[in-house]
Amino acid sequence: MSKIKKYIPWNLHTVSYEWLLAFYDNPRNFEVRDWRKEKFNLEFPENTVVLLTHWNFEIDSCLFNSIDLSNNDYVRLIKNFSDFWTKKAIIASWIPERFIIENQTSRLTWDANRSTSADDFIRAKDFSWNKLLDNTSELQGEWEKKHKKYHDTISKKMKELEQKEDWVIWFDIHDTWIRLMWEQKISDTFRKEGFPLISLWTKDGDSCNDEILNYFAGRLEYHLWIRSHINDPYKWWYVTIKHWKNYREENNTRKRNLIQVELGRFLYLKESTQEIDTQRMEIIWEWLKRAMTETWHKFWKEYFNNL
Repeated sequence: MSKIKKYIPWNLHTVSYEWLLAFYDNPRNFEVRDWRKEKFNLEFPENTVVLLTHWNFEIDSCLFNSIDLSNNDYVRLIKNFSDFWTKKAIIASWIPERFIIENQTSRLTWDANRSTSADDFIRAKDFSWNKLLDNTSELQGEWEKKHKKYHDTISKKMKELEQKEDWVIWFDIHDTWIRLMWEQKISDTFRKEGFPLISLWTKDGDSCNDEILNYFAGRLEYHLWIRSHINDPYKWWYVTIKHWKNYREENNTRKRNLIQVELGRFLYLKESTQEIDTQRMEIIWEWLKRAMTETWHKFWKEYFNNL
C-alpha cells in the first residue's frame, strides 16, 4: 500500500491536503462515545504504572540563550515537539500521581526514548527539520546523566512493585501530530500519510503478551468507537527494549508487560493554535484510564498465577 494517505479514512482520500488540514484541526470531527452518564466503580490498580516519557517541553536553563523564547512561533514549535498535552490529560483523568513516572526534560535537548549512543539522542531540530537550538553536543555528558536518572527511576519502581507482586502492566503514553509545523504558521502542511487515531506498540509482542494487548485494544474500541492500529506504523522505541524486551528474554518471563500508547492529539486538540478541547480531552482520557483499569482487573488473578 502506498504511504500517501495510508492512515486517512478511505472516504477522505479524494480531498485535498488543505481540506484535510482544516478537517483534522477540529477534534469534534471525530466521533467518540461520551462516558459521563456511565458509572464506573473499579479503582485504578496498584500494579499499573503510567510513563510520560515525552510530556515536558521545557528546555534546560543553560540553553535559554540559544533560542528566542519571545518568538511565539518558536515556542509553538517547541511545544509541538513534545507530548505536553498528555500530562494535562492524565491529571484531568484523575490518575493518582503515585502511579505516574514522568521525564522532566524536553526531547528538544535529549531524548529519553533513545539510546545515548543513537544519532538522534541529542536533538536540535524538530520533526520538520526546523533548527530550534544551536550546537548542543558539548552538553552530552550532562544529558547522559539525566537520561540515566530517568531510566533508573523506572527500574527502581519496577523492583519496588515486583517485590510485592511479580507482575506489572505499564503504559508508556504519547500523543502524535498530524500537522507539520514550520517557523511561520501560514506554512504548515499536512502529514502526507496521516497517522492512526490510536496506535499501540509492543514490538510484535516482545514487550507485552498478546492476550493483554488484544484485550486492552478491545476495551478502547468498545469505549471510544476507535479501532487501534497494532505495531503500526511503528513497533518500539528505546524504553520498550531496555526495560521489557531484554528483561523478558533474559529471565524467560511473561509477567512484565508494557504497551506504548500513541494517541492522535488531533482527537482533543486544535493543533494550529495548540488549544485543548477540554471536554473532549476529559472524555477520551477517561476512557483510556478505564481501559487500563479493566485490563488489569481482567488478568491480575488467574492469568498471571498460571504463567
